[in-house]
Amino acid sequence: MKRFIMGLLVVMASLCLFAIACDDDDDNDAAGDADADGDGDGDADGDPPEPGCRNYGTDADVSSAAINGTSTAVFDQAALALTSTFSFTMAHDGSSGVQTTVDSYSSLADFVDESRTVGLQRLAKKVETGELADATTTYSYDEDGQLVSMSQESTQYSILRTYTEWDTAGRPTAGSFAMAGNECTDAPITIVYDDAARKRTETVKWSAASGPACGQNADRIESKTYDVNGNIVEMFMGEGDPATDSIAMTVNDTTEICLP
Repeated sequence: MKRFIMGLLVVMASLCLFAIACDDDDDNDAAGDADADGDGDGDADGDPPEPGCRNYGTDADVSSAAINGTSTAVFDQAALALTSTFSFTMAHDGSSGVQTTVDSYSSLADFVDESRTVGLQRLAKKVETGELADATTTYSYDEDGQLVSMSQESTQYSILRTYTEWDTAGRPTAGSFAMAGNECTDAPITIVYDDAARKRTETVKWSAASGPACGQNADRIESKTYDVNGNIVEMFMGEGDPATDSIAMTVNDTTEICLP
């Protein structure tokens, strides 16, 4: 359970379930225009965004065997930051809490374009605070815009993902994973994208890592499934059974934001 929850903390921070509006009157405010009729304007029902726009979820229900709750978000266009608030209840003891994540982008184009390709990442920085985790993740890219590393620091752990291979869409497909204080370092990473199913699956091969006790660690799998708007609708992270340990997100409402 502990490993599953730790995995959940990392993944919950990357829930881009939330959106801002493309204004026909060219009068975007800092937070965007919310869906006027409150029904998602079709976006939450599977309609893809207009070219140059992104529909991110502003309200979602989160459910799993371990944790349940609601997640809301708002994008501040002036600050180029998506703030998500997850109010949750743990299934095993009924305890509750709130987790806040701030995803920062270098440009509006990065925020919009990120959702148009399955598993693409354009984040500059992520800051997580709350009962589940306190951590800061920074993202580094090469001159072609390909993700080359993710560095996550907290009071409890330090994680570095380094990527060395990419597909034609610029998404990482291979690299290595290291955690400070863990005897197993340089664990190989493989990432597979199923564009038809809108799914990204990453495997950390602890059994092939460097260190004397690595063979005792099971490989770690992280999978995310997205809707046509790039919002995560299902995810799994850990060493359990994806059939029973997956987390489902139901996007109830969206907002749209577009490039000028």
